[in-house]
Amino acid sequence: MKKVLSLLFVAMFFVTSMSVPANAQTDLTTGTENFINSALMNGNGTLATYLVEQQSIDPDFAAGRESLSESMGLMMMYLAQKGDRVTFSKYYQELKQYYLSKQTNIVYWKLSNDGNTHATMNAIIDDWRIADALFMAGEAWNNKTYIQTALDISNALNKYNQKQKHFVDFYDEQYKVNNDTISLFYIDPVALNYMVKYGVIDSTMYNRMVAVLRKSAGDGPFFPQNYNVRTKAYQYNDQVNLIEQIYTAYFRKQAGINSPAFYSFLKKEFNTNGVIYGQYDRVTRQPAVDFESNAVYGMTILYALQMNDVTFAKKVYKRMKEYEIADVKNPYYGGYVVLTPTGYDTHIFDNLFPLLAKQQLEKLY
Repeated sequence: MKKVLSLLFVAMFFVTSMSVPANAQTDLTTGTENFINSALMNGNGTLATYLVEQQSIDPDFAAGRESLSESMGLMMMYLAQKGDRVTFSKYYQELKQYYLSKQTNIVYWKLSNDGNTHATMNAIIDDWRIADALFMAGEAWNNKTYIQTALDISNALNKYNQKQKHFVDFYDEQYKVNNDTISLFYIDPVALNYMVKYGVIDSTMYNRMVAVLRKSAGDGPFFPQNYNVRTKAYQYNDQVNLIEQIYTAYFRKQAGINSPAFYSFLKKEFNTNGVIYGQYDRVTRQPAVDFESNAVYGMTILYALQMNDVTFAKKVYKRMKEYEIADVKNPYYGGYVVLTPTGYDTHIFDNLFPLLAKQQLEKLY
């Protein structure tokens, strides 16, 4: 099964901060977008997960130049918000050619670098995010084809990723089974709203899924990991991944649910220590690792802006920017590239989440 956001297990190493070009405050996204398009693009146009090629040793994780539907969805969301019709169309064609199942219309979660897939499962958050981008673009540009594909994906989720009147994390097309849990950081209220709007589900289903988020206030500031739809119980991990926690709070806010304890923890952690780490111990609330993640910083910025806390968002951006290659002469300019024991590398999430965050920050500079 897919292990979500595995970048949080990759240690971050120090990158020398370089001078920021004069136009950086008025054009935050160009460098990072260009870096992704040049360094993290496979020959067939799919997005590579890592900068460096590496052989996959675990089918549950992405390795090397393998491509993820999550990356596809994040990039399509960025392009829809940007209004880039030409590039969005390119990714739409890749979606249809490589990712979208011809049998069921689920979106395969992982591809090899040549576009083949040995993964027969989806991850509902990725399907939802892609559908969100297609609905957004289709409505903005009056493109009925995009809307129809979004509906195809949404109807597939309603058919295959449902159990006990709840949506669940994945469906395996090969074995024709789904699981018993929904991850809290998967529950996307925007996607659910689109499904209600277009008649895929009714408001009862929407309210049922939002109730899972609403009742998820856990022990202290942290949320449960997932909800078991069969036993009707929340499940917890001893260590929490911050990006998953931030996503849960972000989706709760989209559903009109505040998370004051978690937001206070997030701000206190950063304001006290000047950093946010990738994982924390649920009980002690102390860092469980000694590395940072630019994906965590990007998502924190998006959450802070959602909370209308521009001051905090800009503080976090200042820290995130320290890891960005800012020298225009550097071949990795605009990227969040780190030095590992085997050389320079990066995970695409550590570039896509900052890209989305900077897209929103551009409106403030």
